[in-house]
Amino acid sequence: MCVALHARVSRHSLTANDGGNVSKRTGLLLKFDSDAPKSGPNSAGKMLLQYSPGRSGSTLLYQVLDQLGINAHKTHECHYLDGKVVISYRHPCDIYCSFFRISRDLNGDDDLRAMMRQTMNPTVWWIMLRGVRYVRKGFWRLQKYLDSDMDTCLLRYERFKDNYGYLFDRLESFLQFPIDRATRDRIESKTSFAKHKSVSSAYSTFKEFDQKTLLHGKHLGSGAAGQWYYVCPSWMRRFLMHALAAEIDLYHRLAESHDAIPEQRLLWHKGESQATPLRETA
Repeated sequence: MCVALHARVSRHSLTANDGGNVSKRTGLLLKFDSDAPKSGPNSAGKMLLQYSPGRSGSTLLYQVLDQLGINAHKTHECHYLDGKVVISYRHPCDIYCSFFRISRDLNGDDDLRAMMRQTMNPTVWWIMLRGVRYVRKGFWRLQKYLDSDMDTCLLRYERFKDNYGYLFDRLESFLQFPIDRATRDRIESKTSFAKHKSVSSAYSTFKEFDQKTLLHGKHLGSGAAGQWYYVCPSWMRRFLMHALAAEIDLYHRLAESHDAIPEQRLLWHKGESQATPLRETA
């Protein structure tokens, strides 16, 4: 259930255009900068909400916003309020793999690959079903935000994980908040994937976490894009492509309409040395 905060939110028609950017091909409402604050990211009483489906780079994004001095409310729930929302999202099958890994406090891809192949282990089937529900819930909430009339900034995990320039440029444009080179360099050094992995290594299980950074033990695996295709056994890949078909479709519609660049490293085909796209962009 979504939690109403501060303001009534009306549901948009997916074909209406009230000043936002609407993709005619996908029908997704993507609004930017319609009434962005002029003197800073939290001026004029605006609250910044940060949402993501779980396991989609939200902690990295939270650390970046915190280093920028932005008081963002980080959530994996569905909140509506009169303000802006920054959303990070990731390929549903990679979210599933990450959920599977932390469910058993596994160390990395090798352990994950071995666990997934224990087909006679009932725990594997239990985690599979929980993982699918986890992904579906996160993307259902994501769709609720897309259907709302909040000002929305979408950030794709596969692009910002190793590309801080993309992340800073998008945040700078959305918040109308200048981020100079010195600030960018400082934040990148403090919030890098390697830095976060070092902090996470101090804790032995996902239940333990650092209260300042919100990093858990076993928080980070390889973080690789498309890991599901080379970690999951073939029968599990087929299961995921069927069970998460709607979520995969939404992911690609967002990537194609929002990023407007060819997809990379989403699907590996046997016998090919390089990744090929699951779907080509228009």
